[in-house]
Amino acid sequence: MFVHRAILGIALAAVPACASRMDHSMVEASAAEGFTHDEARSMLSDGNASRSAPAAAARAGATGGADGDGNGGESPTTESRKRVYIGDFTVLAAQRDAAITRFLAEVERAGGYVESRIDAQVVARVPAERFAATIAMIPSLGRVLSESVRTQDVTSEWIDLDVRIKNAEVARERLLALLQRATEMKDILAIEEQIRRVTTEIEQMKAQFKALESRIAYSRISIQFEGQAPPPVRRPTGSRFSWVNQIGIEPALRRF
Repeated sequence: MFVHRAILGIALAAVPACASRMDHSMVEASAAEGFTHDEARSMLSDGNASRSAPAAAARAGATGGADGDGNGGESPTTESRKRVYIGDFTVLAAQRDAAITRFLAEVERAGGYVESRIDAQVVARVPAERFAATIAMIPSLGRVLSESVRTQDVTSEWIDLDVRIKNAEVARERLLALLQRATEMKDILAIEEQIRRVTTEIEQMKAQFKALESRIAYSRISIQFEGQAPPPVRRPTGSRFSWVNQIGIEPALRRF
């Protein structure tokens, strides 16, 4: 019986729920299963702690608060905040292909890479520390018709994912420890199912975290290159007959 309850208590570390009514009975049942009261209470407290940890950490990161040791935390400095930089441009170039080639060379020189290129639309990523220098050279490619440069502060999102991953990993370790103590097949199967679920959630969150880290490390620059239209072709208005040119086309036509 306690195995099932312990699974629920640990699973609460990864999914929100309310188990306060079960706390006392689960702690008491631990004595019969070889768990100490402190161990059981620790498992149960993880359910509430993990639900509030991401939000609390985000608040602490933004406004300052208590850290894990109960000491007063400090808000992230300007340098430590996580930011994503994005620039969108439209450039009119007399020689469009040459301008694109120059921009691609600048991206490579900055240590970046081309994310996509569709016709004259180029999307590149450059290291965040090279973002300002790269967009500063864009006017040299041609006349800038439009530009949009913006910054996204993703500090709270970064902290939230980081804390959720750590809490889920702790929950998985406790499930693995519980699996070692399980003796009945139904308990083993139930624990293994919870381990698979938590592992899937960890992998998904780590993929999100990796993508976010990439967006922070490499800023996005998108340029739509426009080529100048060729000058209109002027068609001759005269006639190949000199006498027509002398009297004019209109008088000549009236003779017929």
